[in-house]
Amino acid sequence: MNHYLSICAVMKNEGPYLREWLEFHRMIGIEHFYLYDNNSTDNTAAVIAPYVRDGIVTLQYRPEHPLQLKAYMHCLSTCRDQSFWIAFIDLDEFIVPVSAPGIPEILKEFEPYGGLAVNWLMYGNSGHETQPPGLQIENFIHRAEASWKSNRHVKSIVNPRRAKSPLNPHCFRYIEGCTAVDENHHPVAGPLTAANSTRKIRINHYFTRSTEESRRKMERGNPDSNYKRPWEDFVRLNRNDVLDTTMDRFIPELKRRLQSDAPVA
Repeated sequence: MNHYLSICAVMKNEGPYLREWLEFHRMIGIEHFYLYDNNSTDNTAAVIAPYVRDGIVTLQYRPEHPLQLKAYMHCLSTCRDQSFWIAFIDLDEFIVPVSAPGIPEILKEFEPYGGLAVNWLMYGNSGHETQPPGLQIENFIHRAEASWKSNRHVKSIVNPRRAKSPLNPHCFRYIEGCTAVDENHHPVAGPLTAANSTRKIRINHYFTRSTEESRRKMERGNPDSNYKRPWEDFVRLNRNDVLDTTMDRFIPELKRRLQSDAPVA
């Protein structure tokens, strides 16, 4: 087995944020990335090239739509013996270790299970109408209350040898006798938990980013269907109720990494 923890994700036109996303996750313990480029037309190819060259990213160009569940299934079936854990998330989502310096330290206690279902916290635009300069983790610092119903959603970090297939972008089917659990070791059978719990690990979901970026995102449509979100979804999901500076501790090191023109070893 080559890696302990990897990420699988579908990306489209994420060039402006791609290095931040990659270097943050490398900083907190992700060793490899299985990325599926869904016909990007921005500078994604140039940004990702050094990571492919250095063996950090395995890249596939897949123009078909919808793609997300196909990509997840492809990664499960072809990479199952390459990584002990694979996290299936999006490019606007950051896995955040809360109770430890990195994610691998947290995952050790969950090795007996099929997967770990991680609750997210939804972030709003923090008042930004247009894309601000700098890191998204320092610009978008207001989120919804943890008790808000949409924060009961999870994303999955799975043992690919125990997962059979994705049920949807949030959760997976597992082989007989295996299941996913939340951070409290409670079984999770679907895309939602009974309540949000993010004491050990969480996913920061920068769903809206700025208002301008939300418009572009909704015009692009969903990666797992042909459905395009109505603008009312932005209004409903743009929650800025809580000032959350959890990410501040990561910013100095992340900026140091991003000062280099090449992937940080």
